[in-house]
Amino acid sequence: MKNVKRILSYTFITLLFIVGICSAQNRNSADERTLSLSCNNADIVDVLRGIAIEYQANIVPDNSVSGKVTIYLDNAPFEAGLRTLLETNGFTYEKQGDIYLVNKKAPTIENLQITVSSDGLLTIDARGADVKEVIRQLSTRMGINIVAESNLTGTITAHLSDVPIDDALAALFSENNFTLYENSGIYHVGSRMSRQSSSFVIFKNKDLLTIDVKNAPVVDVLQDLATQTKINLVTAGNLAGNVTARLENVTLEQALEMITTSSGTAYKKIDDIYIVGDVMVKPGQENPLLERKVIRLKYIEVDDMINILPPDLRNNVTFSPVHNAIIILGTPKTIEHVEKLMEELDVADDELRSRQQFAIWVEVDEDGLISVDAKDAPMELVVREISIKTGIDVTIIESTGGSTVARRITQQRPEVEAETARETARLTARRAAQAAARQPQAAISRSGLSGNVNLRIKKATLDEVFDALFSGTEYTYRQKQYGDKVFYLVGTGDLDIDRINPLIVSQKIPLNYLDATQIIELLPTTIPDDNIIVIPDQNAIAVIGTPEMIDFLSDYLSKIDSPTPQVMIEALLLELTRGSTKDLGIEWSASKDKSFLEVAEGVSLVFDSLEKVPDAFDVSLNALLAENKARILSSPRVAVLSGQQALIDVGVKYMFQSPITIYGGGYGLPVEETVTGRTRTEISATQRSQSTTLYQPGGYTRSNFNTIDTGIILDITPWVNNVGEITMTISPKILDADMVTVEESRVAQRTIDTVIRVKDGGMIVIGGLIQKKSLTSEDKVPILGSIPLMGRLFSTSHKVENESELIIVIKPRIIQSVMKEREEDVQK
Repeated sequence: MKNVKRILSYTFITLLFIVGICSAQNRNSADERTLSLSCNNADIVDVLRGIAIEYQANIVPDNSVSGKVTIYLDNAPFEAGLRTLLETNGFTYEKQGDIYLVNKKAPTIENLQITVSSDGLLTIDARGADVKEVIRQLSTRMGINIVAESNLTGTITAHLSDVPIDDALAALFSENNFTLYENSGIYHVGSRMSRQSSSFVIFKNKDLLTIDVKNAPVVDVLQDLATQTKINLVTAGNLAGNVTARLENVTLEQALEMITTSSGTAYKKIDDIYIVGDVMVKPGQENPLLERKVIRLKYIEVDDMINILPPDLRNNVTFSPVHNAIIILGTPKTIEHVEKLMEELDVADDELRSRQQFAIWVEVDEDGLISVDAKDAPMELVVREISIKTGIDVTIIESTGGSTVARRITQQRPEVEAETARETARLTARRAAQAAARQPQAAISRSGLSGNVNLRIKKATLDEVFDALFSGTEYTYRQKQYGDKVFYLVGTGDLDIDRINPLIVSQKIPLNYLDATQIIELLPTTIPDDNIIVIPDQNAIAVIGTPEMIDFLSDYLSKIDSPTPQVMIEALLLELTRGSTKDLGIEWSASKDKSFLEVAEGVSLVFDSLEKVPDAFDVSLNALLAENKARILSSPRVAVLSGQQALIDVGVKYMFQSPITIYGGGYGLPVEETVTGRTRTEISATQRSQSTTLYQPGGYTRSNFNTIDTGIILDITPWVNNVGEITMTISPKILDADMVTVEESRVAQRTIDTVIRVKDGGMIVIGGLIQKKSLTSEDKVPILGSIPLMGRLFSTSHKVENESELIIVIKPRIIQSVMKEREEDVQK
């Protein structure tokens, strides 16, 4: 069936070709052949084969040619019809002589693709695309106004992905050697006229400029800068020459600075207008790029500066020997250069010191700020010069012969002109220097301001100048005002008898934690004891001195007047049966901080410091108490200040009476007596003792009461450091009375001194006190065992050896942490 259809189709096509051939036979030339073709869903290879046969054409399709075609042509030129048949179906041909080589048409690659995202970001892929086509599609797709120059030609190659529109446009055209600027919402694109012989790229991105120009005219660069940045720019004079520069991401001022510097020009901004031009000084013409500045010299003379100044700056400087100053006429950069040079040259070097013993220079600007430069200058002359230049009266408090004298510094007469006054002051300072050079350094006596000073300060208030001037000296100052008149008092803050110093004040400083009676020992040596008065009943001190001294002392006391930490010491004295310490959670062998202290032959104490109380300590202790394996001898608690001694005495005091018979008769006579085997000489009292009983005329008997202390005495001194640890000095004393009788008493004493450190909330354990006791236990039959004499028949007795260990547990806590825990417990 398929073959039948193919034969019928082929026959139909053949008939159409015959018609075309018949019509073509009437033409004179093969080039005038026409092609008439009508086919529907025919195989392309069969169609080409039929055309080749009917038109006697050499048509060779390659293996890529396949598929069905549908087309209708009526008297179309042969080659045009053949091209239409092939290209409309994705094929093409190449004619080599009389042979038509048919193959599949390669896919067309677009050289320009532009897309705009919903958020306004531009993506463009251009490969040699015509600049006008790029502009047309950008304007259409982005909805912006872009105008191109009439003679604009060239291509654009770029690939940008998701770039903001302004940034994309700037990079797209600038990198392809086109100009772009925006005015009133319209983008203008132009060509670089000099792009064939030089590089010229200027574009702006977020207020920063990128410039790449080579041998470009200065005027063109400035005009392009003004266009890109939308500034008002005026050129003054003849700006000739070219410039080469490459700058990336610079500000407008930086770009102008570099361009004008490289081209030998300058710029200045006046309001919103930039002026660019040369800096030549023309007679009779005012150059807006130039400024004037007066610099007064301090140490060197103008005559010396004429020879020192570099030749390239002499045309910009005018000298004034009368004022010892120079006048600069030039650009701000030139003025800055000369000022820096003057700072380096106008200094007090060795050569100048050989001519000047000291120098004083004081200047007050229009805002009333003071600048002072004094070199090895007498203190009083500096104060005098400051008083003269500022017009403020200064009174010096002098001490002569135990009395106080106020001496006012005189001012210049107001009618003297300012320039003459400054020149007179300068000459006066020079003459004073010469006079001082002929006198010893102590020419200014104690009655004035003694000593020399070196001070350099700029644009400061009068108080700031005096603070710097008198800092580290014995002098101070105070401001006084009577009505509208303001003046300053200057002098020392000494305390003298029979006179009142107006420069000193007094102030009471209360103490919170320190003891006022002991504060003198804690004060710095710079504070005289005579300036401190202790007020014990108020726990305060009164300070008499200068305000600076009082401020210093107040700040010093505020730092050391802090509360002393307090420590709560809990001691627990336990008597345990031998081996029960392990049941308390205490392992002597497991603690790396334990210490063994030998106190007697075969006897040792173990000191163990634990970071915290074992978790099961209280529970285990209660269990041992219930089983009669432990007994609490005492559990005292005491609070003590850090660094102070705490004494805990837990023991028994034995008292017994010992009668003594004294022979010799009478009272007040020296007699010999023997007590417990020892001999002593005693002078009896002239009055009878209340315990004296006469047995015979020649003597009397007296009863003495002796005491023996036994038990444990703990002497503890805690120290709290800054990290919350407690260092404790522990001196335990253990007194054990083996035998107490009238004739003889024997007490065993063991004493240890040690220092141990423990954390807040930790525990110190002292062990190793082992003692043995022999107890007699009697068992008897009730009633019968209590019958005298016969009771022994109904009772038995035996001895029991009991071995126990004495444990001392010390738990120190900083009271602040104890109170905090109690507050937390209350909140819970």
